Amino acid sequence: MEHRLKECSHHNICLYNELLIQIGFEECVEIRRKVKEFEVNRKDQLSLLHPNLKTICTGSVAEGFRHGQTDRDYMKVLIDITVLDSDTEILYSREPDKTVVLSINKDPVYWNEGYVMLKCIRDGKIFADGHQECIDYAKINKFVSSYRFKEWWVTYHSNYNVDVFMHGPCVSISGLSSDQDIAFSLECDFWPSQAREWLNRTRVWPSQKLVDEIAMCGCHLVPLGPVKDVKDDLLWRVSFNNAEKKLVFAFNQTQFLCYGLLKIVLKECIEKLEYYPENTLCSYFIKTLLFWIIQDTAAELWQPHNIVICFVVCLVRLTVWVKRESCPNFFIPSRNMFKLKVQGHARARLLQTLKEVHKMGVWNCFAMCSKRFHINTHHTNSITQCIKPYFVDQSYLRECRVLSFSFLVDDLCAFDKMKTILNVNPLSELELQFFTCQQLSMYQRKAIQSNKIKYLRKAKELDLTRGPLMLATNLYCEAEYLQVVQMIGDVKASLGKFTFCGGINNADILNYNEVLAEYVFSHECRKYSLEEERRKLLAMDILIHKVTDVFTKATNERNIPKELWFDLLFQRMALVVHPLVFLYFLEFLCYKHLLRNDEATTARSKLENRVLNVCRFEDRPVAHLILGITYEENKRYDDALRHYDLSLSLRSRFTSALCRGYLVKKFIKLCLQDRDYGID
Repeated sequence: MEHRLKECSHHNICLYNELLIQIGFEECVEIRRKVKEFEVNRKDQLSLLHPNLKTICTGSVAEGFRHGQTDRDYMKVLIDITVLDSDTEILYSREPDKTVVLSINKDPVYWNEGYVMLKCIRDGKIFADGHQECIDYAKINKFVSSYRFKEWWVTYHSNYNVDVFMHGPCVSISGLSSDQDIAFSLECDFWPSQAREWLNRTRVWPSQKLVDEIAMCGCHLVPLGPVKDVKDDLLWRVSFNNAEKKLVFAFNQTQFLCYGLLKIVLKECIEKLEYYPENTLCSYFIKTLLFWIIQDTAAELWQPHNIVICFVVCLVRLTVWVKRESCPNFFIPSRNMFKLKVQGHARARLLQTLKEVHKMGVWNCFAMCSKRFHINTHHTNSITQCIKPYFVDQSYLRECRVLSFSFLVDDLCAFDKMKTILNVNPLSELELQFFTCQQLSMYQRKAIQSNKIKYLRKAKELDLTRGPLMLATNLYCEAEYLQVVQMIGDVKASLGKFTFCGGINNADILNYNEVLAEYVFSHECRKYSLEEERRKLLAMDILIHKVTDVFTKATNERNIPKELWFDLLFQRMALVVHPLVFLYFLEFLCYKHLLRNDEATTARSKLENRVLNVCRFEDRPVAHLILGITYEENKRYDDALRHYDLSLSLRSRFTSALCRGYLVKKFIKLCLQDRDYGID
């Protein structure tokens, strides 16, 4: 029996170590949160459109997750609107000549569930940056309609040539650099009376100090009543986004990994089972489940050797909730979040699904998630600790690289503000990386919009890859092939063995396996640490923009190699290419036009080597597409098809690879009758 317990504990530790790698070491998660918070704060500081909006990052990304399709949700708080608690008699005055003042009113039916009405008790002055116009539009007999409030924001964004619609409490915007769900909300600097029970609840967790800190931060009101999208709905929902984020940040490592494991199993196992009713469970229910269980269980349970037990406890509690048709909100238990969602036929099917999960056993559930992680029984603590510094460095670099996508649109950022900030105080490493990323994006945007090469020459000095290769691309489109070849040579000379050339999903180095092995097996310190190297070298992804302006949607042909025009048709805003892949692709094209075929072949061989040995995860679909294009340019159709198929296998909805593969097969069938590629 003792032997079996030891074996069980060993498997728990192996799973825990795999989760550390796939979900994140504690230091990695801390870096992600820190960089995301920094990014959001800087966005507010540089924003031109709405200085009276404060941004709060919510969802999985804010919590520190980066696996799968993590939610990138934002809350925008109207800071020029004051909300008063109807139970207080304190006269609140903040810039009385400007501020709109709203007062909370009780709804007789839904008050206890955390829904309120808002009555306008004082109008503010209408000025350019204020939101009096929004409140005026939403008012119905002095009360502010949550539906009309959202409707005003939908109308506002419709003027910018983007797709926008209501989605629950959010306004969903697509057509910019990425899809976003934005919840425009109002801030309450007091704790709501419906949630006062939470402040004095008997609990093991969280600490009273954290409870008091959360209460001091107040809450928010989001525009959504108990029944979605009811026209002229006057009800607003009390939201605890900030409180929930603080609680997740207070999880210990085992609790956070268990949370991540539950999210993975939900997406990759439970939702794929036959009886699962669509759109019933969500990650918010999982988070609420964790809050309740951690609140009532001893900290000793949440240890690495108990990770599977913790998972099972959560699964059992979830099943009980489904049986009772009850998922109580953590702060306002009278709000049943299963209401209208998990009942009747949906409840019966969900119960059947959970029974099937229990019958399968937890390890079979994990096996269904094998694409996400592989549990290695030899994954000991010592090996995990050896490779930990590598993954910490990877997390930092990945987050800094993602910053380059923060401001893809020049219109949304005050360029002069950024230059002023750069000239004021000495910047930290993080600030320097951030502003370098933003300057690159903005110089690129200005060059595209104004068709002035001077901005590309300025960008050339900012990093090792994107700046120079942006300029090289412009010169390539002007048929200056020899000059481009010379620039590419300069870029290659700048890149060293440990230069970081990572993609959006994982920062890589020029030889991943070699450096990882150095972390694990080397008994001697390297000459330079990765931290020292990243301070000296910054190599950004290449962004090939489809349009010159995100609002007018004018085409950007002067900065796109004609070999990629077809592929940009299928991109919303830009094609993201690993810097080394684009470098050798551009070199191949130049040598091809110069009729230096041997050198073109060498460039393609180096490109293929980089695709196999450098690119990882989300970089590879585009890399194989690029490689396929080089073979197609040389009429080597079998090799082109092989890479298009590889690209499609890595990203099943990659339309560009799908269409190129189809057209090549069609061409071969029409011109080479003896081959059959099965395209009918």
